[in-house]
Amino acid sequence: MKKLCVNGSPYDKKLITTAIESGAEAVLLPKGKTVPRARRDAIQAAAEYGIDIAMLRANLRRTPADRIRRHQIALETFRMLRRSKRI
Repeated sequence: MKKLCVNGSPYDKKLITTAIESGAEAVLLPKGKTVPRARRDAIQAAAEYGIDIAMLRANLRRTPADRIRRHQIALETFRMLRRSKRI
């Protein structure tokens, strides 16, 4: 398995947070800087619980309109399956 290490110098909080959320094994930081702890712990806890973080990220990259469209398709499929069971 490949390991990802990220150089956080110059300090870029967004880059460092993204690296941690993506599963970086190590982040090299400039002296005196710290890792945004709360986000790392929440993401890590969710992943350990079994939540598919990759799927969440993929869905969040979609536009709101696309997410609504995909939801409507899933809802119509559910309704169709529910009706077919009653026959």
